[in-house]
Amino acid sequence: MQTLPTETAWMKCKVLKGMFSTEYLVVVNDRNDNEYGEMFVDKFLVKLDQEKDLGMDDSVPGRVRVRTTWQKSEGSGLISVMLPASTIQNGRYLEVPENWLTNS
Repeated sequence: MQTLPTETAWMKCKVLKGMFSTEYLVVVNDRNDNEYGEMFVDKFLVKLDQEKDLGMDDSVPGRVRVRTTWQKSEGSGLISVMLPASTIQNGRYLEVPENWLTNS
């Protein structure tokens, strides 16, 4: 995926039920596939890979809307993204492998 600064994309994530009916709890991983953090995100910024009514302990793979900020160095395959909300643990910016992002 070729990206430009401040382009939007969809990044892989894990999705859980949010506190309110209008949101999901989204868990994102860092470039080493370790858990980076979690954040509450409006439902319209999340796509579920499979439609499912989420219970309290259910999770499904999905994609969250992010904004690309820059590509590290040519050949590194990493892209910096700005998350739609700040994670509880680590903030709002994250570097991820380019293949974690899609246009739709």
